[in-house]
Amino acid sequence: MQLMTEIAKPVLDKEALESIFQKDPTLSFLLIKFINNPLVNKSHKIGSIRHALNYLGEVMVKRFVAIISLAGLNSDKPNELLNLSLSRAKYCELVDATIAGESDAMSAFLVGLFSLIDVILDKSMSSLLVSLELDERITQAIVEEDGEYWFILATAKAIESGDWSSLFKHSLDLNIPKEQLFQIHRESVRWQNTMIQAISPHYPTTQVR
Repeated sequence: MQLMTEIAKPVLDKEALESIFQKDPTLSFLLIKFINNPLVNKSHKIGSIRHALNYLGEVMVKRFVAIISLAGLNSDKPNELLNLSLSRAKYCELVDATIAGESDAMSAFLVGLFSLIDVILDKSMSSLLVSLELDERITQAIVEEDGEYWFILATAKAIESGDWSSLFKHSLDLNIPKEQLFQIHRESVRWQNTMIQAISPHYPTTQVR
């Protein structure tokens, strides 16, 4: 949850993040292994926490931290919850980038990422998001089911459930053709598979109970 709190901040504090990694050998190991994976980095070998954080850049650091944090929180739940959270995160990011450009897409990423955190942690969504001090637009989308990010998340849910009437309605709200949303959804699933492959040899496998 410390890591989740850090990536939820508008400006990433790399020193605070580095301190968290340095106190946890497992996290440090995962970070170095992740960044040295050919799926992520084909040319540079990284040998320190600071080098890794600087090399990845703010957006990729946030994504990596999101993946390993959610994987840790999801350790006693089916893998499908983690997979769906990650694909939703990328989907929301890509749709928001289509609408508004790249500058604020990380907030949309967090909307998708946290959309199932209440199921993962068996706690109310409102109490969890308050503890993270998120942008109010993120909370509005996930808790109140309203606002610009909600329409994006709603299209993701509609595609997942095959609710084509809702998809058509919300695609009009977003002014994006539903065919383009399908394409973005496929791309987000491919990205999710790539990220899971990058961490799966190094992260404890979740067992379905």
